[in-house]
Amino acid sequence: MDNMLTKLGTNKGLERSRVWIEGKRLSNAGFVRGALYMRETTPDYIRLTIANPAETDERLFKVSGKSDHPIIDITGKKIAEQFGDCSHVQVWFEQDRITIASP
Repeated sequence: MDNMLTKLGTNKGLERSRVWIEGKRLSNAGFVRGALYMRETTPDYIRLTIANPAETDERLFKVSGKSDHPIIDITGKKIAEQFGDCSHVQVWFEQDRITIASP
């Protein structure tokens, strides 16, 4: 399992309201450009899981980016609420799953 510590960014001037993940680690975990994924939020973490639209009625999100450079950008009030005063988050990469939590 691969992991990294990443800084929480800003979105529209709001401090610590953006998680930005990009590149080879995403690809290696199966999160390629255009792939659909589900997002589960608990008090302890945010989990992203590759989705098969035929098997779920959950709201799905799409991996963006350019050809071989996928990007996941999670922004907004929920990020600020989820991670409070944290300046960084820990990200764990597994096949078809990414978990984001406070360090």
